[in-house]
Formats: sequence, C-alpha cells, structure tokens
Amino acid sequence: MFRTIAATTAVCLIAAPAGAEEKFTYDRKIIHVRYDPDAMKELGRKENVEAKADGDPAKDAELIWHVRASTFTTAPVVGDLFLDDKGRAWTILRKLKTSTGDRYVFACKKLPQPPVPPGE
Repeated sequence: MFRTIAATTAVCLIAAPAGAEEKFTYDRKIIHVRYDPDAMKELGRKENVEAKADGDPAKDAELIWHVRASTFTTAPVVGDLFLDDKGRAWTILRKLKTSTGDRYVFACKKLPQPPVPPGE
C-alpha cells in the first residue's frame, strides 16, 4: 500500500508540460462503477472509460489507474470500483488530480471477487 501511495504522490507532484495530455496513451477500456460499500449496492456505471494502468493488472494486487478527467461529469470517489477488461475489480483507495488537471490518478487495490457483475 505504501508503494502505491508513494507512486501516486510522485506522479501528481510532477508538473507536466502544456499539451502533455495529448501524448499520454490510454491503452485500456474499463468500467467505472459507483458503489455503496455499506449497502453493498451498485448505484450506477460508466462503460468504455479510457484508462492506463501503471503496473500489470494480472499480477499486481495494488496499482495506479490513470483516467482522463474530462470523461466524468461526476468524478469517481474513494470506495468506487473499476472493472477491467478481464473482469477483475479494483477498489479506489485514493484519488488525486494531476497538476495540469486533465487526468485523475487513482491508487487502487484488487478485490479477490468482484462485488458487482462485470456487465455485458
């Protein structure tokens, strides 16, 4: 967990040059699930969210997800879930916005079992 938080902090403290967003490559599609862990209930979802993972989702228990900020009218919050293209679920532990404001950086932990169905 400390490695994840330290990496997130380091990513967010680095000021990207103007126009950096166009050069950042999003190489995955994920699903954002608004989730209420107390009620164990899905409150809504957004599919086909472009994202990039720092690390290997197949191997890592914790990693950083980068998501374009303009994708959301309401940003994901701590406790929400990301579902990757293989059906793995990631819970958001921490959310930061880059210094340029064009990208969210999420420190996430892989869940052993998705609490919601991956969808169609």
